Amino acid sequence: MSTESNTEVPPVLAQVRASDHVARFYEDDGFLLDSVADFVAAGMLAGQSVVIIATEDHREALSVRLEVRGLDIDGACFRGRLLFLDAEDALAAFMSDGVPDADLFDATIGAVIEKRIRASGSAGLRAYGEMVDVLWKAGHSTAALALEELWNSLAMRHTFSLLCAYSMGNFYRGSDASDLEKVCRQHSHIIPVETFLQIDSDESRWREIARLQQQARALENEVAERCKIESALRAAIAAQKRTEAELRQTQEELRDFMENAVVGLHWVGPDGRVLWANQAELDMLGYSIHEYVGHHVAEFHADRDTIDDMLARLMRNEQLKAYPARLRCKDGSIRRVEISSNVLWRDGEFVHTRCFTREAAEP
Repeated sequence: MSTESNTEVPPVLAQVRASDHVARFYEDDGFLLDSVADFVAAGMLAGQSVVIIATEDHREALSVRLEVRGLDIDGACFRGRLLFLDAEDALAAFMSDGVPDADLFDATIGAVIEKRIRASGSAGLRAYGEMVDVLWKAGHSTAALALEELWNSLAMRHTFSLLCAYSMGNFYRGSDASDLEKVCRQHSHIIPVETFLQIDSDESRWREIARLQQQARALENEVAERCKIESALRAAIAAQKRTEAELRQTQEELRDFMENAVVGLHWVGPDGRVLWANQAELDMLGYSIHEYVGHHVAEFHADRDTIDDMLARLMRNEQLKAYPARLRCKDGSIRRVEISSNVLWRDGEFVHTRCFTREAAEP
């Protein structure tokens, strides 16, 4: 492994102490990987052993970045100075029923750390892990926090420095503030997302900056969500207005159809009074709307027995089809018709009849 590198390692990573447990928040994978590469390079250049527990894509990207920094990755792995582990495989080795099992963690990750510490001697060990980020992204925040506690418990028995990564996207809701605080309490040092590192190098303020960043991102996310909701609401209102306009048009067309149909139409209420009649019905008998609607239908029938039988049948929910009747016109003449009718019932109540009146063919 080369002992020379022109890479300038940021102080916050170069000065990580043996017992430090650092949380690195990030928004961009590339910036995260550069930071991790700096952390790993600083340790390797100091003669420390390094354990990297990351996803496959990040392991490959880190190897490239370390080689660019002049480090002999293959040689370091061969001599046991550098170990790559898959984050998801590592989790599978100690997770039980959705939570990390302490005994299994010690038997797997704990055993790896202990072995590497013994091999590195006084130089020390650095570890980088993404298992908590994998859990958090999968919605298992409680398991991630429990894993942090296991790391801290392991650090009480063995001396090593640990860098963890958390995507700030895990904390973009306003309700995530308490979870962010829980994460911060599990670490000795907090490094905020990349934006602030360029304008503020005071490490003592970074914990507060991370909290403010979470609040700012949560607010941005809330505003974006509200904009989406408002846009969806506007679209829904517009759709409702279109539906209402179409409904009004349909109602108007239906009303026009009934009012101006060439067939006589009328409604009769449960008390026998005419509730509505179209123009064809009025023209057939010669009455005005006020002379017809509101009057008992029997007034317009020449045969009382006929209308009484019709109403009785309709009250029994029978249907009338081309029922012959004689109607009295306004001028006193009698018109032979055929009436088809049934009843609109609502919740068992007689609302009105639906009557169609046609002139009968001449006998």
